[in-house]
Order: sequence, then C-alpha cells, then structure tokens
Amino acid sequence: LLAHELEIGRDYELVITNLGGLCRYKIGDVVRVSSFHHEAPVVEFRYRIGQLLNLRGEKTSEEVLSAAVHSVLPAQSITEFTAAELTTHDSSMAPRYLLIIEPVLGASLPIDIAAKLDVALRQSNPVYATWR
Repeated sequence: LLAHELEIGRDYELVITNLGGLCRYKIGDVVRVSSFHHEAPVVEFRYRIGQLLNLRGEKTSEEVLSAAVHSVLPAQSITEFTAAELTTHDSSMAPRYLLIIEPVLGASLPIDIAAKLDVALRQSNPVYATWR
C-alpha cells in the first residue's frame, strides 16, 4: 500500500524499497496510523514482529504483554518496563517471565502486582493460561 491508501486506526508492517538495493525489505516494525499531517500518515510504533515470550509454546507477544501491564498499571504510573524468559536447570523451579517495571519518580508498585499481571496475562492469552 502507498501512504495515501492507509487508514486511521489500522496496523501496518513497514516494508521498504530504496535505490540502495533494498527491495520489499520487511524491517519487522508494526505501526498504527493515528492521523494524517496534510497527506502524510502520522504513525505510532506498536510492536516488533517476532518479539515473543515463549517458554512452553504460549507465544506471548509484546503487544499482549504491554496490554496486560497497562491493564493493571495506568500508563502514567510507569516509566518503562521490559521482560525476559527465566529458566533454570533446577527442575523444582518452573520457567517463568521476569518483568522489570520502572515506576515514575515517587511512585511505587502495588504489593500484589505479580498476581494482577498473572491474571491479566491469563485473560489475554488463553495458551498462557493453560500452563499456569
């Protein structure tokens, strides 16, 4: 699609062709058209394709994780967050996600944040729920 064919509110994967030799090169970013400035689309970054948490086949996308975090914490209460898969050779310890959340200056995270995030992830990803 060309820029004038895009629709507000829809998500698109960026594909680039240039004179330097890239031809229909997928860069892996998904963006959403939020508005137009004159005829140019204004986009907001959504997520990267292939960025998944996948300990047991649940394939939790960055978008699903972000939605879960923002469903239990207001966006204005956190500066940023990141996640990683945490595994160990100790068979008594199940694999899990490690979330690192940075609250805004002066704010603190609720004591029950882990349980709330787990519930939100179960609701947003049925496959994740089967492994809990």
